[in-house]
Amino acid sequence: MIKNIIFDFGKVITNFEPDIIMSGVIRDSSDRAMLEPILFDRKYWDKLDDGTVTESEVFEQVKDKIPEKLRTQAKEVLIHWYRYLPIYDEMVKIINKLKENGKKIYLLSNISKDFSENYKNVPKLSELLKLFDGFVFSSKEGIVKPSREIFELVLKRYSLKENETLFVDDREKNIDGAKLCGINTYLFKEDFDVFEKFLKENNIVK
Repeated sequence: MIKNIIFDFGKVITNFEPDIIMSGVIRDSSDRAMLEPILFDRKYWDKLDDGTVTESEVFEQVKDKIPEKLRTQAKEVLIHWYRYLPIYDEMVKIINKLKENGKKIYLLSNISKDFSENYKNVPKLSELLKLFDGFVFSSKEGIVKPSREIFELVLKRYSLKENETLFVDDREKNIDGAKLCGINTYLFKEDFDVFEKFLKENNIVK
């Protein structure tokens, strides 16, 4: 029986879409299109996730690539991106239903130190994370998904049994990492109705 559900954060609970995040600060779509490959370059975000750089340090590395007229806005996007992150209301409803059915809910995310240290200052995120029974943030641990170590860490920290735990993520490589630890998995593709049907068919919710 599944007693615990571990969720990824971006593209599962929140809509981590660079253009949407930037639109909270930068109105012009052509400016956003120009800035996206600079501000959301994966080589920098991988380092944010493993905790080896901060958002402020990344900005110092990329600012010379940004037109001067956009630097203030670009800095706001890069340093405070999580303030502009939309939450999937559909997933919040599912999480609440899981809690009503007595399930424990956890968060396992590749995410920056700035987020882990400052999300409580953003009311919508503070309220969202109150729903969870525990968190593991990659940057604080110095370990990122899909490494086996981070899955073993969350299981050990919260005394979870693999066969009683479901992991939900939008990236197949992370799903594969969880499977190697014997954890049940669900590959999420913004398919809220399908996911809820899966939960009912597997007697995880009524």
